[in-house]
Amino acid sequence: MGLEDNLQGNEGSLGNNTQGKNLWIRKAFKQEWPTMGNHLAACVVSISAATTVSHFGDNFLDSDAAISGLATFVDSTSYWGAFLPQLIWRDRERLKDGEGNFDRKKVLKKVGEYGSYITFIEGTYIGLRFLGQYHLQKKGWDPAVASATIQGIATGLFTAAWPIIRYAGRKLSEKQ
Repeated sequence: MGLEDNLQGNEGSLGNNTQGKNLWIRKAFKQEWPTMGNHLAACVVSISAATTVSHFGDNFLDSDAAISGLATFVDSTSYWGAFLPQLIWRDRERLKDGEGNFDRKKVLKKVGEYGSYITFIEGTYIGLRFLGQYHLQKKGWDPAVASATIQGIATGLFTAAWPIIRYAGRKLSEKQ
């Protein structure tokens, strides 16, 4: 059974039907669209925090790499610090058993799901974000402008991909 079969759930076999292959993507956007507000709120928090650090970092750090590294750290921790509580709140009913109590097995699967988001998404993002801001600063950009630019581009890309990533992660973690 492939990833698309797991993602599709009860819709049946995908086969060679192009429309069937895109069905789970449409379903992902429909089901996960409400999390976009949570994602964007966390992006506003992280962009604000990292841009502020980049702006003032120039006053106490003399290295473009140090400013970019600190901004990347603040960006990552402020994003996930704002986003994870919102995801947990959104998923709270999925974590309960039939009697309304939290199910330990479901909670552990959800922790794995969230951990995979942080590991894979953030692992890629941190490297690219650090190098992007560092490169722009080396070209003479103001650190705050470089930080906001890189984060703005990344926000656009991850916002477009987030419903698919979230749907896939959720389907795999909630698989019985």
